Amino acid sequence: MMSLFVSVAVVLCLLLSLLSETVQGLVSTSKICGLSAARRRDEITPPFVRSHATPPIALYSASDSTWADQTVKDERTVEENAVEGLKRLARGQDAKYTVPTKDLLEVQGYIIDLEKSRKKPVNASIEGEWDLMYTNEDPTRSSPFFSAFRKNFRGYKTPFRFFNRLPTELSEAIFAITDSIPIKSVGSVKQYISEDEIKSEVRVIVQVAGSSLMTTTSSYKPEKYDTGSNLYEVTVRKTEVLDSTVAKFLPFMDPSSNPNGFPTLGALEVTNPGSSTVYMRTTYNDGDIRISRYAETPDGVFVYKRVA
Repeated sequence: MMSLFVSVAVVLCLLLSLLSETVQGLVSTSKICGLSAARRRDEITPPFVRSHATPPIALYSASDSTWADQTVKDERTVEENAVEGLKRLARGQDAKYTVPTKDLLEVQGYIIDLEKSRKKPVNASIEGEWDLMYTNEDPTRSSPFFSAFRKNFRGYKTPFRFFNRLPTELSEAIFAITDSIPIKSVGSVKQYISEDEIKSEVRVIVQVAGSSLMTTTSSYKPEKYDTGSNLYEVTVRKTEVLDSTVAKFLPFMDPSSNPNGFPTLGALEVTNPGSSTVYMRTTYNDGDIRISRYAETPDGVFVYKRVA
């Protein structure tokens, strides 16, 4: 029980450091994110974790080469149309990383087209600087920290649900409260990926208190049992709150007094061993557009554009 309180305290400090001391947590059901049923990875493999490397359909027919050529052309047209459609509708920070309701089905269709494309663009390198274009989750969830947080609190129930207005899962209840603060918004959302490290940056803006740049540094490597080379084991290592009006009051988060950042890895492992490691699959990557999903929320999708 003590470990639960310690874990709650640690994560609440991280979340509260992004907000002003005067901000009051407001509860709302308008932006509550659903959490897929938790399941152990060694018991049930989430659909997106299964290899997407299905045998390609034969496009060449000795008896009808014209049909085969047309199929290749049609497939290329579908993919190009989907990429162009995403670039047109998914406008990143300018559109708050979402799209109008009237365009939602169209965007979802483009994502499905790319993820099911016969072409295998996922082998392109994920290294580089990436800007978030679109997500059906809160943009902050692009950081693997939040997937690790969900995993850390898997199975814990919300002790106080405020007349059943909060989700039963503790992690989702905390997210529902922080997401519903009306004067909070999200600025730039980026990922910097090197050979073995992912640095996620999310700028959180509070109208009356300034902004904070939440930075999570993680190590990553290909999942050893994945044959498609696009499933990555991501281990969250440290969290920093940079350029913040609040971090200076939290010495363990302030980089000037703690250059090594907050040891997220140690905190997560102490409260729930193994929770610092999550899995991210790249379902599409042509070198310019990348689509990724996390195992903890396989229905959540993140579309990125590489920065030239």
